[in-house]
Amino acid sequence: MVVAPFGKGKAGKVRRVEVGQDGDGAFLGRGWADFAAACGVGAGWLLVLRHHGGGALTVKAFDASCCLTEPATRHPCSSVAQPIGSTDASRRPQFISVLTPDSMEKLPIPAKFVHNYIRGGHMDNHLAILIGPLGKICQVELKMNGPNTFFSGGWPQFLVLHGITEAN
Repeated sequence: MVVAPFGKGKAGKVRRVEVGQDGDGAFLGRGWADFAAACGVGAGWLLVLRHHGGGALTVKAFDASCCLTEPATRHPCSSVAQPIGSTDASRRPQFISVLTPDSMEKLPIPAKFVHNYIRGGHMDNHLAILIGPLGKICQVELKMNGPNTFFSGGWPQFLVLHGITEAN
């Protein structure tokens, strides 16, 4: 299996990682620790692996705050703020969240993400534009409750539009 982080340049260096199997399924074996260390992946991070066929995977790493982080050759999301509307899809601000029954009505947005990408002028209009994986666009209301910020009005419709339910 060949694994590479999303991105370009040195950050996109391809590394060989063996895939093993045990009673619980498959796992990344020999070469994984070197890959993780080279990319700065930390304990407690969430990883999204995307299979491209032919034994090739790419990896997105989300740090402990659930924000997309860049490989070690770049800075984490806290220091590479991209302008809203950036056209480089691999560098658009992203976060990851586990959907719970409560988050089907309103989704908490990680504080680090709000601080880096939403605060300031973008909170004045109280709307976010979400672009789904197939390019479908939805306007979703931003609600503040004390120090917390949520996607609320329009969020349930976004989930329906993308076929996301509590069952999946």
